[in-house]
Amino acid sequence: NLNKLDNRRRNLRRLRQCYNSQNLGLARNNTTGHRMVSWYPRDRKYRVKTKRGGQSVWIGQFCLKRDAIAAAKAWRRLNMPFGIEANCRRRSR
Repeated sequence: NLNKLDNRRRNLRRLRQCYNSQNLGLARNNTTGHRMVSWYPRDRKYRVKTKRGGQSVWIGQFCLKRDAIAAAKAWRRLNMPFGIEANCRRRSR
């Protein structure tokens, strides 16, 4: 239920740290308001990138913020099975 204070047994699951980190919140220095999306001033575009297994993963560069956000969300749905987007999609079916 995404409530961090709800520690009932049915809301908890045992996962490795790499899976648990898929639900991290925004970093303090995030200026776009979305995970994996950052503004790159030199090119005046939004970049979408992340790390997976210690390797940087380049998703793309976009002129519009909404396109960058959509690309980041689509990538997380496909590649982060324990992330919030994937879990919300499964629950709504």
